[in-house]
Amino acid sequence: MRKSILTLVGIALAATSVTELVAQENNDTAEALPAVIVFKSGGAEQRRNVYLLSEKDGSIIYSLNVQGGSPERLNLSQLEQIGFVLPQSVEDALQAYAGGKFKTALPLLEKEAQWLARLEGVPNSPYYTVRYKQIFAMQETGDYDGALKLYELLNKSKLTPYQAGMLATVPAWPIYKAKQWDRLITVCEGLRETVDDLPLAAEVRLSFLLGEAYSRKDPEKALAEYHRAMTLDAGESAEIVAKSAIGSLNVYQRDEQVKEFFRLRGRPEFLDTAGYTIPTRAAAWVAKMLDSQQPAGIKLPKEFERFLEVYKMYDENSDSDEEAPAEKADADGK
Repeated sequence: MRKSILTLVGIALAATSVTELVAQENNDTAEALPAVIVFKSGGAEQRRNVYLLSEKDGSIIYSLNVQGGSPERLNLSQLEQIGFVLPQSVEDALQAYAGGKFKTALPLLEKEAQWLARLEGVPNSPYYTVRYKQIFAMQETGDYDGALKLYELLNKSKLTPYQAGMLATVPAWPIYKAKQWDRLITVCEGLRETVDDLPLAAEVRLSFLLGEAYSRKDPEKALAEYHRAMTLDAGESAEIVAKSAIGSLNVYQRDEQVKEFFRLRGRPEFLDTAGYTIPTRAAAWVAKMLDSQQPAGIKLPKEFERFLEVYKMYDENSDSDEEAPAEKADADGK
């Protein structure tokens, strides 16, 4: 018989069983995970409401009563199905994370991960969901070194493909922080080549990192990566989108054609169809996007407000919704 390990929280293995577990768990202060298990014993299938205490040597140790009692042991090879009922404290930590309150979520996630660690070996243990979100929250709050240390300790084979893909960029961020641009390019391009089926949000992060690295040596490639980050995003990486917009505007600002545009603007020799208008209009589109959408609440920096005037000159009354292309920049990128 093919085994099925069910991982949905509160799955309907038995509605009354889950209700009873939740009712008992609400009065419980012990660090035990309520669960419903289905297993084979003596050729017969059994179903039990349990409180998971730990996993050791290929067996789960559990209690039948929230108040304790004699622990029982079940070999994982006998386990057919399992459903977890997450305690409110875990739900609170996950909710803070889901709401983007990463600084609030971090200590809550760490606290829950500490006691869930004893259940690390349970199939599809929620320990990995908590650790995944903790590492991601650390990365989002700029603790790149801490995220990498935790990531290196994690058994990546226990992660879902999505989780593994999202965390694949973790080793690149300390390099970004250290401003080791050539090494960052090598690592990110390597990830792009070797990691299959990266989630879209991970692709967005890779493009941002490559944009940052290439902006120091190859402005054309930098703009391509920044624009890729901005247009690939599906709403999961608002802050990265904003940073990519600002990064691209920095590249455009250094572009010799853009400088020529602003030098000639308002003078008789200015031509509104000249080549120097192309990268300047591309920058204007980015500035307008950042100013109007303010991803992650990030506003357009004042030094780029002049591009909004360019947008008004060319695009304010345009019927086209097409995105401006990432144009070549001639800046030296320093």
